[in-house]
Amino acid sequence: MVREMLTMTITRMVNDSSKSKVQAYFDVDINGLLVRGFKLINGVNGLFVKGPSQKGKDGEWYDVCFIQDPASTLLLNKAEEFYDPAGNYPQKPQQKKEIPNGLKTTTSTSDDLPF
Repeated sequence: MVREMLTMTITRMVNDSSKSKVQAYFDVDINGLLVRGFKLINGVNGLFVKGPSQKGKDGEWYDVCFIQDPASTLLLNKAEEFYDPAGNYPQKPQQKKEIPNGLKTTTSTSDDLPF
């Protein structure tokens, strides 16, 4: 079995300006999979990372994904390194997405959908 090394890169972090326990929201690229909506939270035992959540129809919040160790420890370490209480984060310039030669773009309408 071939095992790839887990790589995580924080692609964006924004501080929470409210007085809640959430210090910042951030997005993570995990081996090419972009996951948005992580939270860096200041708890009674220090900082910890909470995964993205979504509000259900019943008004309760539900976790979208779960991160287990050792990945959760790695993500917390990356978030602590990246976090700046002043909110001075590097701004990534918007990259223009090029369409490879030979590929055509088309627009579709709802009439094109099979359902």
